Amino acid sequence: MFSFIMSIITFGFFVRRSWNLYIKLTDEFISVGLGVNRDAKQMATHKKHLIVRTSRLIKLKIIRFKRGNDYFILGNSLYYLGKYEDAVECYDRSLKIDPKNKYAWCNRGITLGVMGKYDRALVCWDELLSIDGQFVEAWFNKGVALSRLYKLDDALKCYDKVLGIDGEIKDGWYNRGVILSELGRYEDAIRSYDKSLLSGDDEEVWFNKGAALSELERHDEALECYHKAILINEKLKEAWNGVGLSLAELGNFEEANEYYDRALALDDRYRDAWYNKGVAFDILGRYEDAQRCYNRGIAIEKLLRDEGLRASI
Repeated sequence: MFSFIMSIITFGFFVRRSWNLYIKLTDEFISVGLGVNRDAKQMATHKKHLIVRTSRLIKLKIIRFKRGNDYFILGNSLYYLGKYEDAVECYDRSLKIDPKNKYAWCNRGITLGVMGKYDRALVCWDELLSIDGQFVEAWFNKGVALSRLYKLDDALKCYDKVLGIDGEIKDGWYNRGVILSELGRYEDAIRSYDKSLLSGDDEEVWFNKGAALSELERHDEALECYHKAILINEKLKEAWNGVGLSLAELGNFEEANEYYDRALALDDRYRDAWYNKGVAFDILGRYEDAQRCYNRGIAIEKLLRDEGLRASI
């Protein structure tokens, strides 16, 4: 038993020494905020065994770090490996040593958001904003969390705060537009989408602007937006479907069906396109074709529901 304990302690010593080397190698690219950081992800993947072993030894209390930054970097590494629960635990340890570490609060909030735990993520954003009320990423991510919790008015205030700090944030204008659309404020939403587009074309922004214009029955303008979205990304099935809907609203049902078919060529299980195609056939008096489309949509809905039930078991 004694030799077993000594071997574990010795193993812990070598892991700690390897960890110190890892800290030097990772440098700055893994020691701040999380994001789409290929270098950090590649380093974490390359050192996966070391990271996992270090995490296990910390849980067994064989290794303890004195510096909060060690736990913080380990948390970031675990995040890039998709081990979110372990990452949150490391951020907690880091914050216990240094409760004013803004990036630890930030990365903890991001990780909880990825896990779908938006209520817990909100606590992080509020704690971070109590330290630094101008931390724009905190306002932005708080807006995301609130929108996921369907607290749309509160989310809108967060995006207004983001844009008050930096009015050039493209995604801030875009997300604000999405919230305004959800609230039925389509004219305001369009103005936000236009602000977002000042920073460059984006298929999602064009699509959502088109959807807002459709709600206002400005179908010719909506068509232009959907086509611009398709020019950027011809695999955006929602945009093909949007063109079909606008054409149908303008009375061009045969042409609308051609666009529904383009959407279905990208995704044969796209229920909305099957339903819209059925409506067009109905109006054209092709009732058997319409029923075939409706039946196909119903079958897909049942299939997706069954798949969802199996996934939840």
